[in-house]
Amino acid sequence: MTNDQIRIEVAKATGWTKHREGWHHSVLCHEGGRPAPPDYPNDLNACHEMEAGLTGFDWHRFGMRLEDIMWDGRGSDRMAYPVWHSTARQRCEAFLRVKGLWKDA
Repeated sequence: MTNDQIRIEVAKATGWTKHREGWHHSVLCHEGGRPAPPDYPNDLNACHEMEAGLTGFDWHRFGMRLEDIMWDGRGSDRMAYPVWHSTARQRCEAFLRVKGLWKDA
């Protein structure tokens, strides 16, 4: 997925909707709109907002997916690739995979 596709899919999954006058978030926006949702694939702060919506078993699945994405077959020691070093884009991919929204190229 491109960064723009990722941004839009994460936005929709976290409560953003597109209207004529701009983007709205069900919780964050009470009046008016924003030109676009946050740049999730390039902004770790935006990813923290995204991750805040994970609950229960989704947290476990998110961590496992993120570990798989980071490891990606690089050697035998998964601990050499700790998830806290993951990029915003990697976090977005894990999030969208957990939600069943990731689209392979």
